[in-house]
Amino acid sequence: MIFTLIAVAASLIVALVLVWPLFSKKHQTDIIGRDQVNLQSAATRLAELKQELEDGQITADQFEKYQLDIEMAAVEDLNTSNSSAATHGKGNTIVASSVVLIVLLASTLIYQQNGFKQEFEDDQQQLAVENSKQAEADKIITTVEKFIKENPEDVESRVILAQVYIEEERFSDAAAIYRELYDINPEEPDVLVNYAEA
Repeated sequence: MIFTLIAVAASLIVALVLVWPLFSKKHQTDIIGRDQVNLQSAATRLAELKQELEDGQITADQFEKYQLDIEMAAVEDLNTSNSSAATHGKGNTIVASSVVLIVLLASTLIYQQNGFKQEFEDDQQQLAVENSKQAEADKIITTVEKFIKENPEDVESRVILAQVYIEEERFSDAAAIYRELYDINPEEPDVLVNYAEA
């Protein structure tokens, strides 16, 4: 049973180790950082273009064309990053679900192979102990009954037999013995108490 618990715990730890990186914020942070760098580059390039326009190095039409190209490239980079993040997130979910499912199945198989076997062995052992106790009680009952037949006036043997009957939950048999003892000695308080309990 302990082996089973250790195996299940180890499986869960392995699952957590495998799944944890998939949900880490590092990948998302990398994407956000890359997006910020791209936007900063685009803003810097637009500032340079404005300066070139003011210096007369490019025309207004060229400025608008370059500005449009830079903005389109920035939007495309952002869309690519968002698409990558969404795909990565979906992949994480699939991988994590698969790992958890595999770990649960493995844990179940380990438990079935070891846990059920141990429980069965424990049940068998308990049954053997109970059978042994029952056989011992039956032997005592047989011996005491035989002794009482040979010595019908022996009160102590009858008390012992009644107590064994009570232990074996044979209350009607115990009550019959106490009734006999009561008939023999109605003034004995222990007999009355035990008779009442049986």
